[in-house]
Amino acid sequence: MISLVILALVFILWAAVMFRTLWLLSKRADERLKSSGGGYFKWVALSLGTYRELLTSDKDRPARQRILILTLLLILVIAFRYFLLTREI
Repeated sequence: MISLVILALVFILWAAVMFRTLWLLSKRADERLKSSGGGYFKWVALSLGTYRELLTSDKDRPARQRILILTLLLILVIAFRYFLLTREI
């Protein structure tokens, strides 16, 4: 039961960080779109550029590290929970 609570807490934290990051990226892309004059295909290009910036920029390194650490933690909790539930007593 405690492993389920830990899994839920890690997932909620992971989801909150992902939501915040995607919201920030959407906001950045929208600001760039407004300053460039608009257009659908321009929006796609600016969105992809914003995602690329997240993956390569030094200013976004803490966000990338948070996402990576929480994703790995989530995978570890799921694997540990699987191990606990499938072991033979």
